Amino acid sequence: MPNQKPKATTRGDRIQAYCTLIWGESEYGYDIPVETDDYVNYQTFIRKDFGLSYGDILMASDPSCGSANEAYAELESKLAFRCKHNSGGQSLSREEYQSRQRGEMGENAPFAEKFAKALACRRLEVVETK
Repeated sequence: MPNQKPKATTRGDRIQAYCTLIWGESEYGYDIPVETDDYVNYQTFIRKDFGLSYGDILMASDPSCGSANEAYAELESKLAFRCKHNSGGQSLSREEYQSRQRGEMGENAPFAEKFAKALACRRLEVVETK
């Protein structure tokens, strides 16, 4: 089961397949809209589709992506990373977790470091679960 990769051809199909691997089957699938406030910055997110309503946001791309395509690519990358590192009950190491939280361009580094210090003070272990 480690390193599962969906056998889908389009980005939308691959994202839906990753969602199914991570959060399980959904009768109506997963809603994956893209939003923009000014046609400069784009963000996409995933929420479970219940037919007449949607669930909470399960995962989101960075809100400062330069295009809808870039937002979907980042989201797909995050999903692939999660499938790769969480299959078979593997957990992320502290370094991998912190690297992921810093963001691709390091945009979240100050927050991630502050959070890591707070965890260290409380002696909490960082473990991501399914």
